[in-house]
Amino acid sequence: MPLREIAHWLLSLLVMTSYMITTQDLRDVKGDARIGRKTFPLVYGIRTAKNALSLAYLLSLVIAHYTLFTPGENGSSGALLIFESGSAVILLCIAARLCKQDADCRYDHFTYRLWEYWYTLVCISIFAFYISR
Repeated sequence: MPLREIAHWLLSLLVMTSYMITTQDLRDVKGDARIGRKTFPLVYGIRTAKNALSLAYLLSLVIAHYTLFTPGENGSSGALLIFESGSAVILLCIAARLCKQDADCRYDHFTYRLWEYWYTLVCISIFAFYISR
């Protein structure tokens, strides 16, 4: 597999992670406010942050399809399809959970944990990506 394809895959994951990681800021908004942190939900408001993140997760379905789970010209897409399906389910669950505006910190913590599961799944999928080449 050419280094360029791996770099493209990693760059796509990096871009997606850079905006998804702000999901962790929803877990302790009160504590962050108490110590003066300027997190995404505190700067823009929790409702705006959750709506923006929910849309970002939905957009990630498209980004992931065209970057993380695209098989090579001669490759098999069977394993990638399994990983992409799992990824889509997790991303949809996160987007739906972010729509709940009055969630407590435990609810938001589990939403962040789902993101961690998604990230782990995608990292493991690099093997399927490699095999599909």
